Amino acid sequence: MRAGKVAVLLTAVLALAACGDRNARARAKAAKVHVENAKAAMAAGNSLRAFAAAQEATAVDPTDPALHALLNLTRFRAIAEDPREIGASNSESLDYLAESLVASDAKNAHVYNTVRGWATLARGRAADAEKLFRKAAEADAHWAPARVGIAETLQALGKAEEANAAAEEAVKADPKSVAAMDEVGRRALARGDYAKAVEFLGKSAQARETAATRLALAEAHLRKGNGNEAHESLQRANALDSRNAEVHLRLGDLYLEAKRYPDSAKEYDLAVRLGAGALGTFGKALVASRTGDHKTAATLFETAAGAAPEMTVAIYQAGISHEYAGDAETAVERYDAYVQRAQADPGERQRVADAQARAEKLRAAPPAEHKEKEATPAVAEPKKKK
Repeated sequence: MRAGKVAVLLTAVLALAACGDRNARARAKAAKVHVENAKAAMAAGNSLRAFAAAQEATAVDPTDPALHALLNLTRFRAIAEDPREIGASNSESLDYLAESLVASDAKNAHVYNTVRGWATLARGRAADAEKLFRKAAEADAHWAPARVGIAETLQALGKAEEANAAAEEAVKADPKSVAAMDEVGRRALARGDYAKAVEFLGKSAQARETAATRLALAEAHLRKGNGNEAHESLQRANALDSRNAEVHLRLGDLYLEAKRYPDSAKEYDLAVRLGAGALGTFGKALVASRTGDHKTAATLFETAAGAAPEMTVAIYQAGISHEYAGDAETAVERYDAYVQRAQADPGERQRVADAQARAEKLRAAPPAEHKEKEATPAVAEPKKKK
């Protein structure tokens, strides 16, 4: 009887062991699929997808050290290619983690040194960051993100021409690199080469579509005079990130130029609610001005000027709106305030001269001529932040 019980227990133990083996094999098989997907995504240059696959693999089998190594690699590759998540609050910790991974995974040191470069640049140490980026670039001739980092550090050091050349080198190192295409496209946009900006930002958006890239592509199309393409790209940006205030600002601008004033006002309202602040209020003022509601426009321009004192163009526009609303005294005050604030800026020279001329004309005019005007004034947009 006792021997029979022992036999039963032994059978149960063996059955549990067999079951455990089957579960382990099933986990290993499932993890292998995710690992293969991660490697395929890395080969295709899609580090975000690779990171997602590595996360799935680790979730299936959290005890496998090799899977954790893959998770670290894919995560840091994704950060190296798109470092926007790096800021002052997390740069030190990311730098520390990347430095420790350089020691444990020397084969992929170029990836970790690139992240270290971005973290160092985020702390304002451009010269030190450049050294880390160059070390990463020397370790892998086809690793484009390091060369993008070199371009950004050279820009931070005031070497714009060298920075543009470094961006071109990034594309040469890896013509399929989304980070490199995006960098070249944005630099072309900044220096006014809109055809090249459309080309490279378009390629970047096709390879990995983000709201930020779509927004930049829309700007390039606008500058190039491609209104329909700009609208399409902004709509795609909105679909990708409907809470992006900048997207709604640019849609407002586009509808304003197309004289779709209700649509423009709606987009500016959304932008304000999403945190656009003075720029959104300025846009709403432009709509009011274009539609002849000069009193409302004057109030909104004043609000924008109060919220953003550096936006001197809002003071100038407030003066125009007060003038067209028939309030000559306030218009003269705003023109004088604008001239005092903006006269030292060479870029404002023409507008300063216009404000001075308008103020003098109003001072010289009889009071009877200070009446509300019917025409809509020419407006000037504030400089958008890049």
